[in-house]
Amino acid sequence: MKRITTLLLSLLLLFSMGITVFAGDATISTAVPGSHTIVVNADGAEVLLDGVPGTLFTVERLSCPTFLIRSESGKDITRILLNGEDITSRVKEGYYILEPVYEDKTLTVITKDAGTAQNKTYIVQGTVSRNGKPVQNITLELRSTLKTDVTDKDGKFSFDDVECGSHSLTAVENGKTVGYVEFVLTESDNVNLSVSNDTYTVAADRDEIGINLMLNLGDGGTMSIENVTAVQDDQNSNNENQESTESSVTPTSAANSVYPAYSAGSTSTSGTSYTSGPPTGDHTNVMSWIVLMFLSVVGMMAVMGYHKRNCKK
Repeated sequence: MKRITTLLLSLLLLFSMGITVFAGDATISTAVPGSHTIVVNADGAEVLLDGVPGTLFTVERLSCPTFLIRSESGKDITRILLNGEDITSRVKEGYYILEPVYEDKTLTVITKDAGTAQNKTYIVQGTVSRNGKPVQNITLELRSTLKTDVTDKDGKFSFDDVECGSHSLTAVENGKTVGYVEFVLTESDNVNLSVSNDTYTVAADRDEIGINLMLNLGDGGTMSIENVTAVQDDQNSNNENQESTESSVTPTSAANSVYPAYSAGSTSTSGTSYTSGPPTGDHTNVMSWIVLMFLSVVGMMAVMGYHKRNCKK
């Protein structure tokens, strides 16, 4: 009995040692993916990566992709979530940079209907520049009401009937987003520009017809508003110019103040040249008078000669 027990214990010990040795030599491995998926849920908004919109993006593992998040026409973004975490405050000027990606993620954008503007509409125009030089063929997309325009050779663009409220401008060049800026259009007694929480507030002069924006394209798809001026009403501008011109006219002489259109050396609409002052109302040809005077003198001399001959006789 003792021999059997000893044999069993020996076998158990050898078996245990064999498992330990096997376990010590074993290699545990796992597959690490080279990329991850970013799923986008955005009702009323659009998410772009490298200037391309989409709802499913594949990014490299441990990369830090930059997403542009913008509202669609008639919508305002209220919250942005990443895997359920509120990241709204981390979105700067419409852009969000992910931390090194090591897993699949879900990006959710929550929106609401934009308020209806009660004020009048304005013209929003301006110039797009890069490194101080105007840029041609930049497609500008204005939202919330979608409007598009392409810059001309001077970098100029223009949008009509823009309501007060939240807006964004996206600059697209050769199919790629190269600039983005958000601004709020309001009314005021004069035009002015302010910035708060990465959002520009542009006040339009309620007595004028619009605003003129000076936009500058920066690095990484950013765009800034450098300056804002008023777009004046042509009728008001013409009236002001006329009043300014009338008040600045200084007659050079009494004659010119009465006949400002016929100053010395000017020409009338009939083609007659006035070289010594305004017209006197007598438009008779002067040369005719000279000829008549000459003929009169000749006639008088002939009569006097005739009388002298008669007297000698």
